[in-house]
Amino acid sequence: MSPDRAPASAAEDPRAARTRARLRQALLEECAEQPLSAIGVAAVVRRAGVGRATFYVHYADLEALAVDACADV
Repeated sequence: MSPDRAPASAAEDPRAARTRARLRQALLEECAEQPLSAIGVAAVVRRAGVGRATFYVHYADLEALAVDACADV
């Protein structure tokens, strides 16, 4: 499967959408407690209840998650 098709498939999957929503919410909750620069992927995935590998399926890094989370605000 080409890399161009993978994100489209993931975007259509309701489970993936729920996971991304949980990650966005977890990041926003972490940001309410401390600055973004002090937050790591480990804290976000722990709060979201997902694995680190799952995080990287959806986002390249914490900055990508932050951009996505801020787009909803």
